[in-house]
Amino acid sequence: MPVTATHLTSGGGQNPAATSFATASISPSANKLVVVCVHSHDNAGGDPSTPTISGASMTWTQIVTKRGTSDNAHRITLFRALSASPGSGALTINFSTTQNEVLWSILEFSTINPGGTNGANAIVQSATNASSSTGTSGSVTLSAFSNSANATFGFIIVQQTSGQIIEGSGFTEINEYLSFDNIHTEYKQTNDTGVDWTWTNSSHWLAAALELKIKSGGNFLGLL
Repeated sequence: MPVTATHLTSGGGQNPAATSFATASISPSANKLVVVCVHSHDNAGGDPSTPTISGASMTWTQIVTKRGTSDNAHRITLFRALSASPGSGALTINFSTTQNEVLWSILEFSTINPGGTNGANAIVQSATNASSSTGTSGSVTLSAFSNSANATFGFIIVQQTSGQIIEGSGFTEINEYLSFDNIHTEYKQTNDTGVDWTWTNSSHWLAAALELKIKSGGNFLGLL
């Protein structure tokens, strides 16, 4: 069986500014990788602080964080967790400084390698990229994959308040959430070193991509 993705919830919090934001309740499955994608924005133009996460009786470990380049009041941060006996409930996203705008998307992946601490062995590599100017497309480049059966995941925030983000060729949209900005997640059950998107309105963007390691014995089409 290949790696599969499930959308658990998405949401966002905007003014009044706060240092803590709560998601909707989630009920993660045992031994599946849960990935939380967070976009934070400091309207005052300061450095959007890197968040931490708690909740659902799981330990949340940062995978990667990236501050915007041309518009550095934005940041994305990805977290992972995996448990043989997860709890349920809302997650709390905490910041050390006040944030005016926060968006999140929470996904669950099955048929991944469950080894390591908090799903460490499920993620082989990560990469990020950010726009240097406005545009209608964006991409993240991953290194060559370690296994032809491993899957590809991508997360992007586009600073548009209308329009649609279109997944890259061969990718499947997991979810899209549009509020004051637009976030989108996509994945492919096979390798793709060029994780990409297109959209409607010329905008700044910030993105991350992951290589997800398939569970031993979870190969398909004889790839392992």
